[in-house]
Amino acid sequence: MNALCYSSSPSLFASVSDELAAQVKQHDEEIDRFIREQGEQLRRAMADRLRRHNRAILVKADQSAARRLREKAAEAEREARRGAELEERLAHLRGEAAAWQTKALSEQAAAVTLHAQLQQAAAAARATVEELAGGDAGPAESTSSAYVDPRRTGPSDRACLSCRLRPASVVLLPCRHLSLCGECFAAGDADAAMACPVCLCVRTGKVEAILC
Repeated sequence: MNALCYSSSPSLFASVSDELAAQVKQHDEEIDRFIREQGEQLRRAMADRLRRHNRAILVKADQSAARRLREKAAEAEREARRGAELEERLAHLRGEAAAWQTKALSEQAAAVTLHAQLQQAAAAARATVEELAGGDAGPAESTSSAYVDPRRTGPSDRACLSCRLRPASVVLLPCRHLSLCGECFAAGDADAAMACPVCLCVRTGKVEAILC
């Protein structure tokens, strides 16, 4: 009996060894399969996380680029508006300069005209004075006819249009008519609405002509 058991032990051990080897192999295969599955899940998880990360980076980059584009567009709009304002200001200043130049030329022309009128008035006054100073009444004339009113200048185109006695020496503005003497102008100076006797324009000022 012992001999039978002893003789059957090697085959039993071999069978048990084969069974254990098969179980170990199966266990190893299951472990390998589990490791592969876990590795695949980990790979997919990492790939998905990487995709989400890259997508987030792209979204943030797009947002940043869009924000910078908006800022650049707003800055360009501000610069364009500032340029338009400067152009408008420059055009306004050019218009003002042209207006001032036109006004200066007009005033210069008026001054030249007024100076010519004053020169003519002075020449007429000198001619009148010379005519009166050189006149001779003659011995046949009576004393009354030889008397000359010192206030009267005699016939002249430049006589005061108010009293007709003294030479006109005041140029009324804005019409620039040499039409009154100083006394008549002073007599009516209190009347602010005094009109020019030539054109009836309401005077706004005067220039006194110095007659030499």
